[in-house]
Amino acid sequence: FRTGDNFKQYLAIMADLMPRFAGLRRPGAAALDLAYVAAGFTDGFFETGLQPWDVAAGSLLVTEAGGLIGNFTGESDFMTHRECLAAAPRIYGQIVPLLSKYSKFAGVDDKMRASDRIRAVASSSRAEADPEADTAGDLYARSTVGLHETDAGDDEAVPAPATTAAVPAPRRLTRVKRGAAGAPAAEGEPDAR
Repeated sequence: FRTGDNFKQYLAIMADLMPRFAGLRRPGAAALDLAYVAAGFTDGFFETGLQPWDVAAGSLLVTEAGGLIGNFTGESDFMTHRECLAAAPRIYGQIVPLLSKYSKFAGVDDKMRASDRIRAVASSSRAEADPEADTAGDLYARSTVGLHETDAGDDEAVPAPATTAAVPAPRRLTRVKRGAAGAPAAEGEPDAR
């Protein structure tokens, strides 16, 4: 991170995304990260504070590979907005709702929820630094994931309604040795069966 980066916002984003993703990696070079998305090595990429020269070449790779790239709200004007989100179309559609509240261009209600989340995560990190401090902030940060406000006007939050889309099963690594019984032969190799 550089001086001037919004570290508290990064922590809030990570706190929201980590329970939902198999892993988060931050190699550092946006062009390389976008090339990894285009090649299928990673499923998605997001970053704020990028300059156009950081994402110009990588964005071409992603779009040519069939991926989508835009800002956190899903708009295509990511070069001037300095927010970048890239992924395969199916994954992109799942990440946009999670990141849109952290966008500079989000609506007022989304910004209020993001501000509450940022404050909760910041108090949580202070509690971790001082183990004898009150842990209410950490409990609040954990309890706000997946909640939304009610229309009745009361201050209580209720769990978000269950979505009809099935949650994807976690990925498992499977290694198949060539030449093993039942293993498919690579292209151009004769079938050993």
